[in-house]
Amino acid sequence: MRAALRKVGIATAGLATSTVACHVSSCMLETGASKKNERRIPGIPARLDHQCHGLWDNNWDNCAPQSPEDKTVKKALGEHLSQAATAHNDGLKNVVRQLYAEPGSGHLAAEAVEVLIKDTEDLLGLFLKALVKVRGAKRHFILVRHGQYKQDTTVESEKVLTPLGREQATKTGKRLAEALKAALTSSGRGKKRVRIHVSTMVRAVETADLIAAQFPEGAFKSLPPNPLLVEGSPPVHNIPDPLYSAKDVHRSLMEAGFRSIFHRLPLRDEPDSGKAIEATVVGTEAGDQNSSQEQTVHDEYDIVVCHANVIRYITLRALQLPPEAWFRLHPRNGSITHLRVGADGSVDLFGFGESSHLTVDENTFNMISRYPYK
Repeated sequence: MRAALRKVGIATAGLATSTVACHVSSCMLETGASKKNERRIPGIPARLDHQCHGLWDNNWDNCAPQSPEDKTVKKALGEHLSQAATAHNDGLKNVVRQLYAEPGSGHLAAEAVEVLIKDTEDLLGLFLKALVKVRGAKRHFILVRHGQYKQDTTVESEKVLTPLGREQATKTGKRLAEALKAALTSSGRGKKRVRIHVSTMVRAVETADLIAAQFPEGAFKSLPPNPLLVEGSPPVHNIPDPLYSAKDVHRSLMEAGFRSIFHRLPLRDEPDSGKAIEATVVGTEAGDQNSSQEQTVHDEYDIVVCHANVIRYITLRALQLPPEAWFRLHPRNGSITHLRVGADGSVDLFGFGESSHLTVDENTFNMISRYPYK
């Protein structure tokens, strides 16, 4: 585990009591207005004006392209375009033109590109935006809480799924198989487009196996169990009433789990060919224009089977919201939380703790049945 922690840049000394700054706290971000004692957000009650309001860190995963000199940018562009991008402004403009000319969802008409180039005051920014839009892809994180498990034992290996927990996991797998049908079965969206991550805890492993059993064989990739995704206490205190003392808060572990999997996809190396290019040539009628804009960079999906506190923390951490609010979120057993990371670093939440695929009687939070409809 310590090797895994070091890999994602987390100190291992004093694991349980580490004071590593491991979350994006809005109160750590100062603004000029606050220093001048000015009202920073007009319209809110004066009693709340002293509170900090976070700013979005676009490079939260340290993966945002910054310059044509970046290794990731050079790799995505290839030798020819990379040399042109670093030569001079005219070269950078030509690269923008070539990027937007590529077939796919990022394609723009030449006339529109010329308008962008003419109007921009930030040619580098325009280049980076074009690169991300044309060569980038969205990454979906589907966080699944394990099914209900036996809690009448202190032996971890005996905390296996209950019969209801197994049913919850099976139904969750069927729901995901239906939702991800295109990614699991369409041409070009094979094994590497859908991945399953899982905690090392037995209840999570059992849940992941039951989910995977609902998918077409060979259409996804199962990753080895990740010890950084185990259940624990989020690395922040709880609001309003602390639940854990400082010595019980595993600051490094849960943040390391977040860093180990949660980041945007790398840029695509080169444009897709084949049908997309053919569609660009053939699609001449108004009704065929959608074909010329066919998406050539497919979204990818990471299913993460883990635990309630991990899902709480990852969700707030990913959205750059105060993770101190973690105990206000209640993902039920077998529920689905859906986060999408854009190629530009944006993060959107499409659903938290969604469990409509289960009946009311099958909705549980640990051993509490019909949760929260008691």
